[in-house]
Amino acid sequence: MMASKRPLRFTTALFFTSLALTCVAQTSSWTLDRAITHAQQNNLQIRQGTIGLELNDVDVDEAKAAFLPSLNGSASAAAAAIAAVAAASPGGGGGG
Repeated sequence: MMASKRPLRFTTALFFTSLALTCVAQTSSWTLDRAITHAQQNNLQIRQGTIGLELNDVDVDEAKAAFLPSLNGSASAAAAAIAAVAAASPGGGGGG
C-alpha cells in the first residue's frame, strides 16, 4: 500500500513546484515601451503588412529589370564538326 502512495506524493509535489515557478515567472512587470515592442513583433497583421511591402519592392525591381536589355548567346560544336568534315574531304580543306 505504501508503494502506491509514493508516486502520488511525487506527482503532487512536482505539480505544486511547477505551479510556484510559474507564478514567480509571471510577476515581472513590463514597461509601456516593452509592451509596444512585443506587440509590434508578434502582431500578425503588422508582419503581413511588412511582408507585403517587401513583396512590393521585389515587384518594382522585377519591373525595372524588364526594361533592361537582355543578352542571349549560344555555342555549339558544329564548327568543329564542319572543320573535321572539310579536312576529311578530297582536297583536304586547305582552301586553296
